[in-house]
Amino acid sequence: MKRLDILFIALTLFIIIVAIDSASLNRSTSIEKADVIVLLGGGDEGRVRHAGELYTDGYADYVFITSAHASEVDYQHLNAEEYGIPDEAIIYDIDANSTYEDATLTFNLMEEEGFESAIIVTSDYHIKRARMIFDRVNPNDYTLYFSGAQSEDGEWWYESDRWHILWLSEFIKYWGYELHMYNYF
Repeated sequence: MKRLDILFIALTLFIIIVAIDSASLNRSTSIEKADVIVLLGGGDEGRVRHAGELYTDGYADYVFITSAHASEVDYQHLNAEEYGIPDEAIIYDIDANSTYEDATLTFNLMEEEGFESAIIVTSDYHIKRARMIFDRVNPNDYTLYFSGAQSEDGEWWYESDRWHILWLSEFIKYWGYELHMYNYF
């Protein structure tokens, strides 16, 4: 009986710790000037706006846009110009279908271009998972900074009417990535 009690207490504590940790999705880091800003596709206009702010503030000379669809890249490209990123500063690729592929494409680009540092821009709710996977697959110990963007409405994830959907989606995807199930999320 005591073993079951200990197991129950340990499991309860584990669930509480995981639940508390899962609520801290925005794990942005302090940022410094870098070689490139990496704008992860799949989000809304808030990501593009934030990348534009970082570019116009002089944090990098280039912006790399990843995406799963050519139409999304075109849309982000047009918005990037609207937010102050000139066409000649934009590098983009349309092969990424997941955060894992975003990371591997980014590191391939960094090696090809001789970049040593990058600012990863994504939605605030996506930072925790993006940071975990970029840190996990960083092949050359590139210097990475992570900057979370508010939504296109200027809200943080927890201020959104959809906060519970964002939280649950990221919770599932985060643990899927923890278990190395990159091709499923």
